[in-house]
Amino acid sequence: SSLLRPESSPNLHPAEVTAMMREAVTLEFLAVAFLALAISLAQASDGIRDPGACSPGLPCNTAIESEDSSLLQQKLQQPLDAGAWSMGHHTQAIASSSTDTPCSSYSECLHKYKSGVLTVPVQETLAQVSSSYSCNLTDPASNGCPLADMPLNQSTLVLPGGQTACVDGSAPFRFQVFPGDSDKLLFYFQGGGSCFDYETSVVDPQCMTETVPLEHDGIFNRGDPGNPFATYTVIAVLSCDGSSYAGNVTHVYAVPNTSETVSVMQMGYWNARATLDWALVQMPALQNLVVAGCSAGSLGTQLWARTVLGSFADRVSGGMSVIADSALGVAPPDPDNPPGAMFVLMGACTVPLWTPQFLESCWSGTATAEQAYVDAMQEYPDSAFAIITAKEDSVMLSYYNLFALTHGLPTITADEYLGKVNQILDGLNSQANLVTYLVDGTEHCFLPHAYLYTTDTRGAAGTLQPPPEACTTSGEASHVSCPVSLVKCAGDQCC
Repeated sequence: SSLLRPESSPNLHPAEVTAMMREAVTLEFLAVAFLALAISLAQASDGIRDPGACSPGLPCNTAIESEDSSLLQQKLQQPLDAGAWSMGHHTQAIASSSTDTPCSSYSECLHKYKSGVLTVPVQETLAQVSSSYSCNLTDPASNGCPLADMPLNQSTLVLPGGQTACVDGSAPFRFQVFPGDSDKLLFYFQGGGSCFDYETSVVDPQCMTETVPLEHDGIFNRGDPGNPFATYTVIAVLSCDGSSYAGNVTHVYAVPNTSETVSVMQMGYWNARATLDWALVQMPALQNLVVAGCSAGSLGTQLWARTVLGSFADRVSGGMSVIADSALGVAPPDPDNPPGAMFVLMGACTVPLWTPQFLESCWSGTATAEQAYVDAMQEYPDSAFAIITAKEDSVMLSYYNLFALTHGLPTITADEYLGKVNQILDGLNSQANLVTYLVDGTEHCFLPHAYLYTTDTRGAAGTLQPPPEACTTSGEASHVSCPVSLVKCAGDQCC
């Protein structure tokens, strides 16, 4: 694949990719350099089970990421306790009685949950209401916060209440709406980091703990002539619980050196579910649907793609597309915890998002976000799916090494990180309806930033540079590293 050979990627920037997906209405493949988009209307509808019928439980995170790389750099400069951030070391899901011993590992937590010793009740508490919110669904006078009543192209925040929650429960969950064309929808999952134990949730939060509205930049800049979604209605699930939008658990952490405890709510599933339910009421017929997200929202996009597409499939007359921006499941191999252990620890195995095969993987601790993404690709073969990521994503690389250091595992270089990214992409590229776009540089997230429109495969300022020279097939200039094996090669001997 030309994608997997970084030096041979064409000069095409992601804004063009998203524009093509927005206009996707045919059954034939569009060959634009390395792009092959199988895009058309998928007539099938995937019914969504009643969330109320889902058993409450312990979400998912196959990679650990944050929107704020400066916090990571500070963390990396601090002395690390090898056990302090151990997966599950501080995790204490609410037990059936105050005398229950909390689980301290994946295997113990799984055993207790399966045996019924551990229970995690669904939160029914309504969040505190403030007059600063644009619309409050819990207020009967709101009349359901009709989309038609919201000012066109302006941001409106909606407070859904119900089972939604942010990390500490003091700030309510909100979703954001930019009203536009009534038949075009961009359903977006905001990035917001990951909270997975007492240290990362309470002491030094590595995720957003309250909702912060999206800024008017990148694909949210309604006035940018290059924005392919400038006229779309945007409905954004805002991040505030650090579970990549699949959480269904309340953790009770012991405060060190005291007899006190602190509760951390990770109800990302319910936050996304409430947003989707409102969207389904407000948008009964669509020409185009795009599902997208960056960072933790990219993981949320991969996990929710099948459900969102299935919810709208029978009401879309044009094309459906999905864009996962800057988060893949690149994580250190930990012999003490299977790669999908956090799915169990945070409750994702109990929410109705999965195929039977994924659910089996979830409980066994082997589930990944990419697996859920492939499930969506295969169920909707006429829809387009995309992955956009930088080769040396500084945030994802920092989190990989932070996690490795806390577990006594080897850290990796940027080149090694690229090799692991390509291993994942190599496994995904067999899907005919997937576009993968790999960019030189260290950027984390493209869709919500202005540099989206100047990005090509050479980097965030690629289109501002002179046109790239053609790839050589012989001589010193042809020497490259194979992207998966990292073996040096040249010319006809390459990869």
